[in-house]
Amino acid sequence: LTCFLAEQSAQLYLKSALLKVVGDYSRTHRLRQLLSELVKSITSERLKRFAEEYNVHLSSLEDAYIMARYTTKHFTSRDAEESIRLVEVLLRIVEEEVGL
Repeated sequence: LTCFLAEQSAQLYLKSALLKVVGDYSRTHRLRQLLSELVKSITSERLKRFAEEYNVHLSSLEDAYIMARYTTKHFTSRDAEESIRLVEVLLRIVEEEVGL
């Protein structure tokens, strides 16, 4: 459940940032797509580097969303800790770049 909640935090935060910057957001659950849209909207090299560097990790968070809703996959405490750390970094960067 922790990985799912970490993904939800990231997803909703990215959507709120897009609402602030653009006034709308894509109706998607894909973190990488939302992050890409935000990067394009504010032309942030810092967010772009984050998206490139953590692409695989963001994909895993997207999987956590799907798995938690539609399957019975179990995540380890290490998975949960890594998810939380990743989302904390993402939220901090978005906050600094967008001013949320």
